[in-house]
Amino acid sequence: MTVEALLALVLAHKWIAASSILIGAIVRLVKSDTILPVDVPAKWRPLLAIALGQLSAVLEHLAAGAPWETAVANGVIASVVAILGHEWIVERLLGDRAIPIPGLTKKSPTPASRWDAVDPDAPTPNIDVPVVDVVVPDDQAKKS
Repeated sequence: MTVEALLALVLAHKWIAASSILIGAIVRLVKSDTILPVDVPAKWRPLLAIALGQLSAVLEHLAAGAPWETAVANGVIASVVAILGHEWIVERLLGDRAIPIPGLTKKSPTPASRWDAVDPDAPTPNIDVPVVDVVVPDDQAKKS
């Protein structure tokens, strides 16, 4: 989502959608794979989302003049939408691969540096890998 799209949600007073996106983005920024010095453990991130949702409720009350009941309910809904969005999009659809944030996500180590970290004196595990021969019939080999 672009900043312009988020701004359009705010200008249209779509507070729940805007809050949900901002909550999800803030929670994503405090994971351990970003260059920011903050690392919130996974078990505390849903509580952080709920707290941010209530902060959005206070801001909605102050900025838009919404009644407290409405603002608090919208804050809870925004938190739940952010948590469920993470659950459905990141964990289910993306296979628990976090969405990278350009310029803020740490670079993953290169394969060479991973091998440099291996202890050369450590015993090598005995891994038996079966070898499978693939036989292609003559009529299919001619097609390709």
